[in-house]
Amino acid sequence: MHYCGIDVAKRKHAVGLLTEQGQLHKAVFAVDNTRPGLNKLVHEISILEGSVFIGLEATGHYWLSLYDMLTSQGYKVVVLNRSTPCR
Repeated sequence: MHYCGIDVAKRKHAVGLLTEQGQLHKAVFAVDNTRPGLNKLVHEISILEGSVFIGLEATGHYWLSLYDMLTSQGYKVVVLNRSTPCR
């Protein structure tokens, strides 16, 4: 099992990949919010061994195409939205 966290933004998404033990799989990397960028993300996830659990930030509408692409590929995706400040 691997975990993928995605910080969603208008032009680029920051992606972090962790092992089941919580170790960084590779350095955090960016993908463009474009079809080629999303294809790069799917490729990076597809080469991981085992299943991948993905959490992504619900930023405006920018997460929608990302969510659609990942779920259509069969990945389990959770959309996170924190609208109140942490205390």
